[in-house]
Parts: sequence; structure tokens; C-alpha cells
Amino acid sequence: MLRSIRIALLLAASVFADDLIMAPLFTPQALIAKQIAPGTSKIFSISSTFGGCDSCNVSGRTVQNTDPPVLVDDDISGSSYFRMDITPVSYTWPSTANPEGAENWSGHTFGGGFFLNFHYALPIEAGVAPSVVQWFGPIYVGASYELSFGRYYGKDSDGDTDFDKTRHLFTGAANFGAGSMTFMKFHGLGFGLHGGLRQFHIVSAGCSDSESDVVGASECTADGKQYHIQDWVFYYGIDFIGYTSLPLLKETNGKGHAAYSFTIESGIRTDDQRLMYWALQWSIML
Repeated sequence: MLRSIRIALLLAASVFADDLIMAPLFTPQALIAKQIAPGTSKIFSISSTFGGCDSCNVSGRTVQNTDPPVLVDDDISGSSYFRMDITPVSYTWPSTANPEGAENWSGHTFGGGFFLNFHYALPIEAGVAPSVVQWFGPIYVGASYELSFGRYYGKDSDGDTDFDKTRHLFTGAANFGAGSMTFMKFHGLGFGLHGGLRQFHIVSAGCSDSESDVVGASECTADGKQYHIQDWVFYYGIDFIGYTSLPLLKETNGKGHAAYSFTIESGIRTDDQRLMYWALQWSIML
């Protein structure tokens, strides 16, 4: 059984030659801070992120016969196909007298919260991120900083994971954002918009084949070199929300609450380095 699990993990890791690292999204923390689903305090999330840069020179290559030399843009990419986040520690304010809510419960106008988030991403990456979210009427602001440690693998000439090429890296990533949510309190549905500024990392342990200069002859990128791209990226996103609604479900005030969210987020930087990413996140709040 243990051997089967190891084989499954190695097969899953075969597509994770590059890694993308950033702090967690704010949507579930904002929901709990609002206390629209009173009594919820724990968050379970799964996310996938894809990003890249088509104007980052990480190989050091230049156009031949030019003076001064002109750098060649490398088309690189990173991904985090599977990342699991758990937030077991949270503290919200103001204190809710009735954590089960009421028929016309609409959350706290100035609700806030502190959250401690832990994550694990394939193949081998883990981290911790404290976050703070505060509502001011219809708008919330949030900030978080994630510390991550990972072991990253390189690629072979076919683009598969090369387990002989590894890199250990300790990174930090900040996230500053704001947003708003609208709730249909009699139907347990809502949606939101958010945006902000975050740090963005793309990491590679390199490639085992760096001899071919023919385009398309090898799946190796950036001439086989290790690289670590990091920069600030502006982002925006849309949130789809669901939560238990007492009037709709005709529940008693003794019932507990739950909520869920689905977030689509995109970030881009368009000046000297054209960095971009897409992120999808599914969350359950209990």
C-alpha cells in the first residue's frame, strides 16, 4: 500500500517541473470576517494556479552580431496544479452573541478577523501565512504574508521531471487586497469582486539538456539554467458564494452554518517583464 502511494505521488509530480508561489486568496477569510454564515471558523481550500513570463531573460542568451548585445526573451512558465490550504486558527470580531444567526442575519458591518493558514502543494512544498481582514461597510481590506519552503525539480529533454536536478528554496510572498461582496440573504447566494497587489514567484531547478539550440528540438527551456523570477503583480478576481440561509431552508436557530466559495483570479504586469497568472480556488467554511 505504501509503495503504491509513493508511485502515485511520483507520477503526479512528473508534471510539476516548474513551480509558482504566492500567498493565499482572501475570499474565504473575508466571508468568515463578515460572519454572514455565523459560527463558521475553519477554512478548507483547494486551488490551481498557472502563470508565466514571455519577456524574462533567464538564460543569458543574446542576439548574435549585435553591438551592444540584445537579450533574448525566454518564454517560461510555472504552475501549482494542486495546492491544499487549511485555516484551523481564526479569531473574529466583534463577538457574535448568537452564533447561529437569525432569520434576517446579514453579518457584521465592521467585522474583522485574524487567520493562520497552512498549505501544502505538490510535489514538496509547505508554508504558513498569517492574514488579517477588516470590513468597513460594504468594502473589506486584507493583508497576508506567506513563508514557504519547497524542494523543486528540473526537467529532462522530453519535458518530464528530472529527479536528479533539485533545488531547495525558502521564499516569502505578500498579498495586499480589497474587495466587496453582495449577498442574497434569503437565498444563501452571493458574489464579490476583489483586487490588489501581490508578490509572485516562478521557480525552476533547471533542465538536464542544454545542448540543443534548435527551436523545437528539445522541451528544455531557458538553456537548462535554474531560475527564480519574483516581482509584484496587480491582480483582480470574481467570487461566487453560497451559504446556509435560515429563511430558505426553514431551519431553527439551533442549526450550525456553513459556506462555500469559488474564486477566479488573474494577475498581470506589463512593463519590463510581462508576468501573468490565472488562479482557481474552491473553499468550504465550517
